Amino acid sequence: MDEVDNVILILPFLAVLDIVSTFYAAGQEPSMVPYEGGSFSNFFVAGSIYVYFYAVIYMLIITGIAYLLWHIKKSVLSPSRALDRALFIVVVVVAMYVYARLTTAFLLGFFLPEIVSRGVSIFNLAIIIYAFSFVSLAFYIGHTVLSWVTPGESKKAG
Repeated sequence: MDEVDNVILILPFLAVLDIVSTFYAAGQEPSMVPYEGGSFSNFFVAGSIYVYFYAVIYMLIITGIAYLLWHIKKSVLSPSRALDRALFIVVVVVAMYVYARLTTAFLLGFFLPEIVSRGVSIFNLAIIIYAFSFVSLAFYIGHTVLSWVTPGESKKAG
């Protein structure tokens, strides 16, 4: 298992954190849900009594996305084919986007009362977290991605 697999397989855990941070924001007095920009909070605001049902569906969706990305990377793509190397980049970018989205959602959710009380721009803070997530992931998985997509080297397809 390489670094890209690690990023893909952590997505369901980040979804759990997004759900927990949404419930935390909802439990604040007054409710912080209108300020919360998490992925799950969109379901939470829309439905009241079915919130736990939405939590299960949300987890299934994120877990399905993670499994699909992992399956494509492990079973479908081969580093010896040029088109597969391009599709590998797409899988990595999608995994990075979902990772950054979920990381931003749960960090903003957990620190939402402080952010609102201090008057910090949620949008600007979200942009900073997105940027930091992408840059840190690029450093973390950069070597693996470069070795996977660089033609002419002996590669491990796993």
